[in-house]
Amino acid sequence: MARKFNDKMSFDLEHEMKLDIYEEADKIRMSGSELVRTGVKSFLMNPNNILTFEIKEMDIQIKEKELMYSIINKFLQKLQKDINSLKNKRTRKLNLIDQSNIVYTDEEEKIKTIILDIFTTNKYKFNSQKDLKEKIKFIANNVHADISIVLKLTNCILNDEITLRELIEKPIQHIVDAKEVQHKDTEEFIKLKESLWTEYGEYIEKQEQKQQKIDEEKTIIHKPENERLQYVIKKAYNTNYRTQSIMEANVEFMCDKYNLNSTKTLDIINQIYQNKLDYLKVIKSDHIYESYCRITPDKINNLEEKITQPEEKQKLTPIQDMILHLNGKEPLTEIKDVNLLETQVRQKCYYRTDIKFRELWNTITQIIEGKISVDEFINSNRTIC
Repeated sequence: MARKFNDKMSFDLEHEMKLDIYEEADKIRMSGSELVRTGVKSFLMNPNNILTFEIKEMDIQIKEKELMYSIINKFLQKLQKDINSLKNKRTRKLNLIDQSNIVYTDEEEKIKTIILDIFTTNKYKFNSQKDLKEKIKFIANNVHADISIVLKLTNCILNDEITLRELIEKPIQHIVDAKEVQHKDTEEFIKLKESLWTEYGEYIEKQEQKQQKIDEEKTIIHKPENERLQYVIKKAYNTNYRTQSIMEANVEFMCDKYNLNSTKTLDIINQIYQNKLDYLKVIKSDHIYESYCRITPDKINNLEEKITQPEEKQKLTPIQDMILHLNGKEPLTEIKDVNLLETQVRQKCYYRTDIKFRELWNTITQIIEGKISVDEFINSNRTIC
């Protein structure tokens, strides 16, 4: 019995050692017999080699664990990034709750196209703002666009609360809602913005340039005299006039508008035209009148007396007066609603027996189409009383 027990112990120990050997051998990519031979040989040669062998074995295990750690760490970083992204999306979704003004790309394109077509093309005609809004409702309903948002944006443009450029470059939700939830750097919105700008951008840029000139003219009147004079000389020098008289009439008109001495100004401009003065040198001067005007105070008085003689007094015709009045309210070259203007002019002529509607409207149409400017019409058609 004792022998059987001892045999059993020896067998179990041998079996366990074999398992250990095979397990260790597998870790270092060796067979069990190779590991045993290598271990015995190393021990016989130098017992310390066993420690070296174990250290090498540990180095291999360390590298394996480091590789596993690197892989798991990258996975954890990606997982954390995904978690943060989901949290951000969840926050945005929470912000969208009860937000009735949110507009998505397909709807945004329909709404903006309707409005841009109205304000930048001649596809639609309307007689008043009320008529405009009724037509917009009809168009929006046909394409299944949100009528309330279309009208809200239309009112913003009519009231100069936003520009057409802002309409293209901002998400609608940024315009109609105080809380800017939607992002304007998404791929879909950028593509939409580029598409709309390609379609309507040229017209908008031209309108902006015209408005810039109008704003410049509005502010120039408040500048010092020398700056106002520089502005008039630049305008006269850089404009192509058909005749000398049209140029002089135009300069007189600008001098009256910007409170300048027309006699002195014309003297300087004529000297530039005759190459007696250098244009760049003149406009860079801080004292243009004092430095370059040849007209003495006596000559000015004599000229002014001749100009203001009763038999030579200049007077505007009723049509010229009406055109100046209309252009002062809104530049005729900037009119957006020609039909509305025609209705207004017809109403004014109804109460003015001295103005024929057809004659006045033909002149206005030529100005709107750029065939003649307001200044040219006024200054080349004065009557002498």
